[in-house]
Amino acid sequence: MLATPFLGFAAPTLHTSSRIKDIIDFEGVRYNIPVGHELVVGLTGSGDDPTNPAFTKQSLVTVLERLGVDTRDVSLKTKNVAAIMVARR
Repeated sequence: MLATPFLGFAAPTLHTSSRIKDIIDFEGVRYNIPVGHELVVGLTGSGDDPTNPAFTKQSLVTVLERLGVDTRDVSLKTKNVAAIMVARR
């Protein structure tokens, strides 16, 4: 059995307020910008242009189908809905 002698001193503890990401630089790292897309509803006629509603209409169909609403053979009007895209830097 090996015995380790007790050393009568403790190692100094360092306390700093620097974060690793603030003091180093990674090569080849790309920064991703989170992007989301949402539907705003209840706009009382001021929604997306009804002559070009493809994106808004498809988004609305997708949301409704995920909620269990059957949208086949239904004519959806999107004049009260707007599709928006949000990006955060």
